Amino acid sequence: MDRKGILLSIHPEFAFKILEGSKTLELRKVRPRVTSEDIVILYASSPLCAIVGAFEVASVVEDAPEEIWDSFKAQVGIDKRRYSQYFSCSEMAVGIGVGKVWSCLPRIPLDLLRELWPGFHPPQGFRYIRLHRGAKPRRALSPIQMTLGAERNWLVRSSVQ
Repeated sequence: MDRKGILLSIHPEFAFKILEGSKTLELRKVRPRVTSEDIVILYASSPLCAIVGAFEVASVVEDAPEEIWDSFKAQVGIDKRRYSQYFSCSEMAVGIGVGKVWSCLPRIPLDLLRELWPGFHPPQGFRYIRLHRGAKPRRALSPIQMTLGAERNWLVRSSVQ
């Protein structure tokens, strides 16, 4: 089975909560076409502007925002006020369950991404990326990591379900 991958732009605060295991459900207004065991690459947006890690999708849930909050509030990494603001004009909320988590050390900054991928622009929300056949989560960025000679620096940080 081929895994799909997405490059997900995310505020640094939430990227680090995912990496440390305190946020186990990533919230979105638009559902990406991912399923269990697909790979999410975390691009921490401004001011960090770097790839900081990745996680394996454990599950995907979609429901009304109030239902998602009632069922998963302990997993979303934000308070009710911020949650309500984020979904204020949305009829549906999407939660991407976080499975195994990997930190990318060293981080891959935007200037290096642009050097390796001419014309690269971080996505506003997410963008699909091609993974090598049979890619493991820690090797999802293997073309970049091999270019950097740093593939060995992917560290397994936690296995969150």
